Amino acid sequence: MLRGLEALAIALVTAVAVCVMRLELWGAVPQHQVTAERAVAWMLLASDSAPYTGELPELARMAFGEKLAYVRWGSSTYGAASGEVYAVRAVWLGYNGTLSPVEVVIGVRP
Repeated sequence: MLRGLEALAIALVTAVAVCVMRLELWGAVPQHQVTAERAVAWMLLASDSAPYTGELPELARMAFGEKLAYVRWGSSTYGAASGEVYAVRAVWLGYNGTLSPVEVVIGVRP
């Protein structure tokens, strides 16, 4: 009797663990999107004035290479979205002690 309850408990714990792991895999972020987010973080660290001075497209080309689809900041746009594109958003708050936020959207192909 006790062996049967123990076997049932082990089966139940195993079933719950398998379901949780399966759901975790389904909800995982694609690796290329993680790479794109890291590149945008690098761009934020590399230049605090990129959207304000016009060097943002060049910085994005250095970070993403051929995978770059488009860059949109403020009212300016470089490139165009075509096919499957992952958008990564960032906000530059300003540069040289100024506060003038600019939203930057970078589209990257997988």
